[in-house]
Amino acid sequence: MDSGQLAWTITIIVVVLLILGLVFFFGRRWKQKKNHERAENLRQSAAADELDAREREAKAARSAAEAQQAEIDAERLREEARNQVEEAQSARSRAQDQATKAESLDPEGEISDRQPADASDARQEHTTDPNQPEQPRKTEDERGPRDGGATQY
Repeated sequence: MDSGQLAWTITIIVVVLLILGLVFFFGRRWKQKKNHERAENLRQSAAADELDAREREAKAARSAAEAQQAEIDAERLREEARNQVEEAQSARSRAQDQATKAESLDPEGEISDRQPADASDARQEHTTDPNQPEQPRKTEDERGPRDGGATQY
């Protein structure tokens, strides 16, 4: 090999090394740029996911607060219902006390619908309907003998 061929060979090797260096340099830069873009996309996606997570947490907190409010409202309604039942029982007791007092003052008066059936049957003979005309009382002869109607033979 003479010196011309050696110079050309060295020149070709240097050019090939230079081309390889440029390819690696720009390839690395291109790869870094792509990695940067991918990282930026991941950051944006993570920020969107974080926002979604916070929205879901806020929605869950609202739902929990609404559930707690519903429980409070339900307890308030239960308490109101208990109070109304107590008031109704008290009113019923007062009415029954008044009826009992009225009965003790005037046992011949009208019997309330709330009296037991046997008490109303026993007193029905003595009550009168204000819309009906008074009927004369039957005499002993009309009623029959006091021995319950047993006759002697």
